[in-house]
Amino acid sequence: MRILISVINRYNLFAEQLDVKNAFLHGEIAEEIYMLPLDGSNVDKSKVYKIQEALYGLKQAPKALNDRLNLFIRSMHFEPCGVDLCFL
Repeated sequence: MRILISVINRYNLFAEQLDVKNAFLHGEIAEEIYMLPLDGSNVDKSKVYKIQEALYGLKQAPKALNDRLNLFIRSMHFEPCGVDLCFL
């Protein structure tokens, strides 16, 4: 990130920040995760929900989003940077 900001500053380029409010909801989880119904819901308490996509609060949500983002970036023929592991 520091390298990118330095290049933007050096060449007087324009940069924008994007904040996706529902970003974690776009990740796909590989594990089987189940959750109990929330308190106050009209669902039988003896049943459980099987989570099929990432939700806020899941420990797997950030990794699921990162995996999907990396897959998208690589589909555009970008390659990981060998010098800075923070890039892909």
